[in-house]
Amino acid sequence: MKEQAAPAQDVGNRVCELEKRLASVEQERHVAVQNAFAAGRKAEQELLANKHTGDQDTTISLERRIEELELQLSRAEGSSAALQDAAARAAERLQV
Repeated sequence: MKEQAAPAQDVGNRVCELEKRLASVEQERHVAVQNAFAAGRKAEQELLANKHTGDQDTTISLERRIEELELQLSRAEGSSAALQDAAARAAERLQV
């Protein structure tokens, strides 16, 4: 009886650990999304202002920054999805 309880407890501990990591990654994703939107709005405003003044170098650097932020957001979303999948698999194992 104790032999079965130990693996179930291990899985339960793993589920708790994954849930904590998921919450942390979701918070990081939330912050990344907020930062990306704020930076995107700022970059868009600067881009529009630069188009009027003809500052090509600033426009290019802003476009690169937007691409970097989009990539950062994509990575955060991928991490969040992977942790959600891992937590779901561990929960399924716990139920079996």
